[in-house]
Amino acid sequence: LICLPGILVMRGGAPFVATPKKIMDGMLRLANIKPGEIVYDAGCGDGRMVFAAAAAGAKGIGFEMSLPTFVYAKVRSLFHKNSSIRFQNLWKQDYRSEERRV
Repeated sequence: LICLPGILVMRGGAPFVATPKKIMDGMLRLANIKPGEIVYDAGCGDGRMVFAAAAAGAKGIGFEMSLPTFVYAKVRSLFHKNSSIRFQNLWKQDYRSEERRV
């Protein structure tokens, strides 16, 4: 499978379409993210929302089920403190257990 923005559709998932920076900034502003909070991005794509939340002081956790996109986001996460990218299906994830892993 090839993973290019807006092209790959995984079984049970949607295509990866990057969120524009202006929209992402607005989402974070509306969410009023505070340091120490946990921000989840289910279907995180390249991880940009996870990394932006981590830069705001939150713990950013992203879930991705497309292997090529996951690998790309995982490598990028090595350069962003307080971020975590996981290769998991967002529909089958138990989000309650994430609070204990942080």
